[in-house]
Order: sequence, then structure tokens, then C-alpha cells
Amino acid sequence: MATIKLDESASVFEHTVRFKLDNIRDFLDVDGKGPKAHYTEVFGEGWSWRISSQRLSEDNCLGVFLIPPKAGCPQKVHYSIHTESLTGKKYSECRSTFLFPPGHLGLGWSGALSSTKHWKHDKQLRTENACVVVATVKTPLGPQVGAEPVLNFIHSTIKGAESSSTQFVTFSRRTSSDQLSRPRTFFANGMVVMNSSKYIYDYLNNKGDRALMHRLAEDMPVSTMETDYADPDSDFDEDEEILENSFETVNEGTVVTEEKLPTNDPQSPEWDSMQLDGPDPTSMSAGTVDSEKLGPDGVIVPKEKEEEKPLELPVAPVTATVAPCDIHIVTGVASATWESLLFYLYTGNVKFAPLTSEGEAVRQSIIDLSSLTDPHRPAPCSCKSIYRLADKMHLESLRDSAMKYLQSRLSVDNILEEVFSVFTSRHEEVQKMEFAIMMQHWNDLNGTSALSDRLAGITSGDYLHASWVLKEWLKRISPSSV
Repeated sequence: MATIKLDESASVFEHTVRFKLDNIRDFLDVDGKGPKAHYTEVFGEGWSWRISSQRLSEDNCLGVFLIPPKAGCPQKVHYSIHTESLTGKKYSECRSTFLFPPGHLGLGWSGALSSTKHWKHDKQLRTENACVVVATVKTPLGPQVGAEPVLNFIHSTIKGAESSSTQFVTFSRRTSSDQLSRPRTFFANGMVVMNSSKYIYDYLNNKGDRALMHRLAEDMPVSTMETDYADPDSDFDEDEEILENSFETVNEGTVVTEEKLPTNDPQSPEWDSMQLDGPDPTSMSAGTVDSEKLGPDGVIVPKEKEEEKPLELPVAPVTATVAPCDIHIVTGVASATWESLLFYLYTGNVKFAPLTSEGEAVRQSIIDLSSLTDPHRPAPCSCKSIYRLADKMHLESLRDSAMKYLQSRLSVDNILEEVFSVFTSRHEEVQKMEFAIMMQHWNDLNGTSALSDRLAGITSGDYLHASWVLKEWLKRISPSSV
């Protein structure tokens, strides 16, 4: 029997396996001719446990070993092993922390059970001739700063290679007519993101679909950007109509105007060595700027207003040379979601914001606070948006993290809103999880106007997408289900 657990930070994967070993005497055979090694099923990113007979200082023992993935694990791995009787009496226990470099064959405990220490002196062990082994491993979740693609990238950068080869233009705001505005750009190293995501690898090699993004076309105006992704709990800022002059700047680096997007042309002056003006040049992303200046709030100051609000910088400007980038327009997710995804592909870390159903003010306050206290990390993002994105990109660890967080935020106060949401109607796994939680709170929900109104909304068409709820509920009360 195996159990899997994700901690609240969504950064640690914990896997526990519990299994019974019969005929222990064979493993502790005095002639040292024990049975062949036993292996558990592979879990996580390629881990497994091996159980085998061992010979230690003239003693016959049972060994339990953790076998790492071929690529190893550069982060600290915590594991524990203990053996016990069939009734729960503990025989032995071991805990350790280790780094597994690539190609490491494994590490564990050669003396989990000993012929001289345990078999000869414990009548219960001899009578049962069996034991239970409980082995737990805690590993970092998802890609890591020390993962091979990231290490290769760091090394190539040290040697002078360009740090960014791929540019993504995303959008922060969506109108009620599905038009996108407030573009932002993010830079990524193609080697890192392709090795961390097969979806991106296929896309950049012209094999994947174009549902989320597409390459920049010649002279493509920003104002034509639209999306077919509509979810009220996404990371998009919602507008009722297009705001005048809403197409401003992207980050402190590249400028995206309403007239045109960045060009792929290496001869374009956008790729020349330029001076970055701003309140803190040392904190700016490598990018491009035009001849206009950035104001203290990071917004472009038009030329005609330069005389009114001159910028006086106490520090010398920083010169940055930027190589041509492969530019891609991302319309399937919001800027905040994509920023969190790229950071995850590099580091394995992601931070989620509270659900909108917990209160928009609560959610926004958490996002604002994080932006102030941790400005060099992506702001907390929607776990629903990440779940949808990870599911589409086949990033199982990231999807599981989002699922775990979503489940942790559900309560009797918001479960109905979530169960009847459009997002839930699109994902069967989420439906099963949320329906089970709703049934746990059924005594508190049954007969309430909130539940009655939503059930009535299914028949009236207001909650047509949630018809699955009624079907599932009817299954539960039908005689055949008893």
C-alpha cells in the first residue's frame, strides 16, 4: 500500500510505501543465499525501493535501499525506513538526508533487520516469520534550480551565451468582448523551457497546437489580439470595455505600443545596444526601450511631457546589449499565470492566491502584500488557471499542486459556488473532488436557498454548464446505487 502527500507549500512531494515481507528467514539465511532482490513500483520522477539480503560483518541482514532516477536529484532528499511486526511492534528505524548525483545507484540501510540482533533475540519475529516495512521519501516537487537543464543554462551563460532566446508577449487585461490589452513581455531560455515542458518543446519545434500562443506575424497590431478563454476566476483583469491608451509598456524592458509588437529582425534598432533609463537601472530586466523615458511608476513618459516631469537619476545609466529573440504571442492565459509558469519551469516553485469565492478583497490583499514583501518573485496566481494550463501542457506535478491547493481552500462557505462554476464543469477530476466535499457538508447545505437557487438554475438555463451536478446527485439517490 502506498500513500502520496503534497505539503501546503506545494514544493515537496512525499511518498510512503508500506508492504509486508513473508518468509523473513529466507532473507536472513545463514548461508547468505537469500531470495532475489524485490523492487517496488516506480513513483514520482523515477524513484523506487529495493529490498534485498545483505552481508554485514559476518551478519546476515535485510537491506532497504532508495533507488533514484537516472538523472539524480541535486536537491536534498529526506528518507526514513522502519520495520515492524504484523501487530505494529517496531523492530528498527533509520532516517537520513542525501544528495543523489546523476548516475547514482542508490542509498539505503543495509541493516534494516539483522539475523543476530533481531531474528535470534525476538520470538515474535521468528513466530510470524514476516515483517512490515514502511519507507518514506520526501523529494522536491517539479523542476529545481539545480536541475540539469537549469545548470546547463547557467553554465552556458557564464561562458558568454545569450541568457534569453525566447520572448513571450502576454496580456493582463481582458474586456467583455474578449479583446486583450495591457501587454507584458517575459524572456526565457529556450533550452530550459523546452527541457522542462514537452508541450513547449513541441510548440517551438512546430509540432504542437496553437491554442495558447502563436508566433509573431509581420506587423501584427496589438489591438487585434483576442482570446476565446473566458473564466471568471482566471488571472485576467476584467474590463467592461476597451480603455483608451491601454496598450502601454511591458515590464521595465521592452516597449510594446498599440501600433506594433517587437520585431524579429536582428537589424532592427530595437536590438541595438541601448541605455536603460529608470528609477533603478540595476533592477531592470534585460530588454529594449525606445527613445522615451520611464517615469517613477514604470509608465512611459511621452516626449511632450518630458519638460514637465524631467527624470533626474543619481546613478549612471546601464548599457545592455540584447540579441534577437523568437517572439510568441500568448493569448490563452493571463500574464500573471504565464509568469508563474515560467518561474516554475526554472525553479519548481509556484505560489497560489486565495479563491475568488473566498472574497475578492481577501484575494487581492494577499496578491498586493506578496508584491510588496517579495517583489522579485511572481505574485500569487490562480490555482484554477494553473491547473488548466498544467493539464493542457501535461505537467502532472504542477497540476497536482494546483489541485491540492484548490481542495485545501474549499469549505461549507464556498463549496456551492465552486461546484457550480464553469471551471469545475470542464474538469472531471475536479468534479469528483468537489462533489465529495459538497456531500460532506450536505447536512448544512440541504434545504438552503443557495442550493435551491442553483439547482433551479440548472433547469432554467442559468447553470446549464452544471447539469453534471444534478446527474451525479440523482445517481446517489437512485435505488440502483443503494
